[in-house]
Amino acid sequence: MTGKYFLNSADAFGTYGLTFRPGIYNELLKLPKRKPGYEKSWTDQNGTERDLTTVYFESRTLNIPVTISAKSESEFYSRYAAFTAFIMSSGYFNFDVVEMNRRFSLLYQDMTSFDKLTIIKNNNEIYCDFNLQLIDDFPTTFTPIVA
Repeated sequence: MTGKYFLNSADAFGTYGLTFRPGIYNELLKLPKRKPGYEKSWTDQNGTERDLTTVYFESRTLNIPVTISAKSESEFYSRYAAFTAFIMSSGYFNFDVVEMNRRFSLLYQDMTSFDKLTIIKNNNEIYCDFNLQLIDDFPTTFTPIVA
C-alpha cells in the first residue's frame, strides 16, 4: 500500500492512511473538454474554417474515491486530522501516481459521499470512505515523477 501515491512528496498511505479505491484511474485518465478556438463559417464555402495553431482545454473536475484506515480509533483520528489539515491549508498540491509515472497539480474543491467511521471486528481496522472532488486546471500538462 505504501509507495504508490504521494501528496506533496508525502506517502499517502504512510502519512494519512489513504488508499484509493477502484475508479481512480477512470477519473485520472479522462480527457479534458476542448475549448472552442477561432473559427469562421464562410457563407460561400462548405464547412467551417478552424484555426488549430493553438488548442486549449477546460479545467476538469475529478471525483477520486478514497478510504482512510487505521488500526485504532486514536490513530484514525490522528490521520484524519492530519489529512484534513493538509487538504484545507493547501492551494494547489502535487499528486504523484507512481504506477502511471505521472504528477498531477490539483486543487481541493469538495468532499462528497462521506461514509461514516466503520470498525471491522476481526482485525480491529477502522476506516471511512469518501470522494474527493479535485480540480485539475492543467489537464494537458504531463509531468513525470522525478526521483
